[in-house]
Amino acid sequence: MANGTYSHRLSGLVYCADCGARMGFISPEANHSEKHYDSDSAFQCGNYRSKSGECVSHYVKTSVLEAAILQAIQAGSKYVLENEDEFIQQLKAVWNEQQTRTANNGYQELADAKKRMAELDEKINKLYESTLSGFLPERQAQRMIQQYDEEQILLERRVAELENLVQQDEIKQVDASRFIALVKKYRDCTELTDTMLYAFIDRIEVHEATGGRTIYRQQNIDIHFNFIGNYYPPVETVSEEERIAVIEAEQLRPFALPRCQCSCQQEELERELQEKERVQKELRISHRRELGLPSQSLQHYTFSQDNGQNPLMRKASAFMKHWEKPIGLIRDCCCLEMSERENPFFAGCIANALLDKDIPVLMTNFPTLLNSLTGLSGEVKKRDDCRTG
Repeated sequence: MANGTYSHRLSGLVYCADCGARMGFISPEANHSEKHYDSDSAFQCGNYRSKSGECVSHYVKTSVLEAAILQAIQAGSKYVLENEDEFIQQLKAVWNEQQTRTANNGYQELADAKKRMAELDEKINKLYESTLSGFLPERQAQRMIQQYDEEQILLERRVAELENLVQQDEIKQVDASRFIALVKKYRDCTELTDTMLYAFIDRIEVHEATGGRTIYRQQNIDIHFNFIGNYYPPVETVSEEERIAVIEAEQLRPFALPRCQCSCQQEELERELQEKERVQKELRISHRRELGLPSQSLQHYTFSQDNGQNPLMRKASAFMKHWEKPIGLIRDCCCLEMSERENPFFAGCIANALLDKDIPVLMTNFPTLLNSLTGLSGEVKKRDDCRTG
C-alpha cells in the first residue's frame, strides 16, 4: 500500500476496453473484515461513478484475470512451440493488415500535418522578409505570425499524438523472434510469476460483462503481449447456443470444474477432489466396519494372515479378488461360505474384504436373524390386529 492506496502486481496493466481508463484495484484489506472472499480482490473501471467521467463498472475478479493471463500464455506458448512457422506467417499477415489500417487512419493525416507545418514555416519566413523590406507593416505582420504560430502549436500536438498512435499500432517483423525467444525461456510454465507477467504482458483490456451474476456470465478480456500485441492462437469458434449448452451440461456433473481454469489448475482441483473422495470412502468403510462386525478382533481379520493350512481360504481369497467379475468360483464360494459360517476367522476375512470394496456387511448368526424376523413378524401381526379390532 502506497500513500493510502492499495496496489497489486496487475495495477497499471489493466484498462477499460470501452472508455480507455485505467482500472483501479479493489483490495480485500479495504473491507477491514476478518473473512476475505475471492470476490473481494478485483479491478473496476476508474471512470465508474467518478466526477470526471461516466462508465459502467467492468468489474472483474483478480483471480479471473490472473487465470486468463496464465491460460493465454500457456495456449500461445504451446502453439508457438508446435507451429513456429505458421505463427510467424500469422504475425506477418497481422502486421501487413495493421500497416494498411494505420496508413488509412494515421499516416495520411500525419503526412498532411507535417506538410502544413512546413508551409506555415515558409509563410512565417516570408512575413519576416516582407517586414524587413518594408513591404508589410510590422503590426500586421506580427498579427499574422501569431495566427500561424497558434496553428503550428496545434499541429505539433496532433503530430505527436499521431506518431504515438502509429508507434502503438505497428507490429514489427523482428518482434516475432523476440517473442519466440521469450516463449522458449518460459516453456512449461505452471504458475504466473511476477517476472513472467511483466516479461509477457503489455496491457490488458476488460470488456463489459454480459449475463449478470448468473452461470451464463461472460466477459471478454483482451490480453496484449509485448512484441506481438493482442494475439491468441486459432481456436474453433463456439456459438452462444453451444456455450450455454456446455454450461448447463457442466451443472449436471457432480463435480463440475470451473470454466476459467488453466490445465494445471484443473489437474490440481481433480487431485483435491480425488483426495476428498478417498478420505470420505475411508471414513465410510471405517464406520461400516464398526457397525457391521460385532467384535474388534473380527475387524482386523484379513486373508494375508492365513497360514495356508485351509485350502478353502485360497478359494475364498480368489473369489473376493474377482468379486465384480461373475466367474465359476461364485457357486463354490457361496456353498463354502454356508458350510464355514461358524468359523469366525473365515467369515471375518470375507467380511473385511467386502468392506474394503465399499460393500456394506452385517455379520450375524441364524438365531439372531431368526429372532429379528420373528420379532418383526410379531410387530406386523400386532399392527394388523389393531387395524381389524
